[in-house]
Amino acid sequence: MITYAAETERLYLEPLGVQHLEDFHELWNNDEAVLWSSKPKKNTLEESRDWLVNMILPTKETWDVDKYALLLKDETNEKGELKMVGFVGTNRWCEKGMEVGYCSNIKYWGTGYITEGFKAFLELYWTLPERMNVVRLVAKTHPENVASQRVCVKCGGKKGEMLKDSYERFVDGGLKSDVWLFYFDRPGVEVKDGSDGRVEMEAHKEEKQEKGDAA
Repeated sequence: MITYAAETERLYLEPLGVQHLEDFHELWNNDEAVLWSSKPKKNTLEESRDWLVNMILPTKETWDVDKYALLLKDETNEKGELKMVGFVGTNRWCEKGMEVGYCSNIKYWGTGYITEGFKAFLELYWTLPERMNVVRLVAKTHPENVASQRVCVKCGGKKGEMLKDSYERFVDGGLKSDVWLFYFDRPGVEVKDGSDGRVEMEAHKEEKQEKGDAA
């Protein structure tokens, strides 16, 4: 019996991997679907595989990144496996916190799957033992991407500041654009302004103290 990381009324969440390649390619092989991305669409399955393995999934350098596929409970793909309609997860550290985001197959825009899946991801993420040092996630949205901003608000995001000329969409041909920040703080934790979203765990503090005492 398959055990999933989380589930909602309509979705299962499981770690994103190469087994989702065909659905991942369907998502990225569309100009409109990558409208807000800094990267172009992927024209071949091999291009999508390279993008998935080397840039999306965790690597030795990005070991603290978590990505989850959103699988429909009541629909299968051509392989007879549960259909992946999108994915959610963390991307990278920035000075504002751990970046978080989501991506959806254009065929399923307007269904609420991303909001449903992102909410489930946030609930799951705050319970992960290996991520207890993370107290803030931050999403970056283009000012014109109202749909993405709605997802953030519905999932409890707190609208922050706008970063001027800090992002380049591929479709803009190198022109800089602004981004709105939305913050997601760990429940029950007061995160100070200017925090990078991390706290030092007690075990690390004790280790440092022991080394200091030994010196």
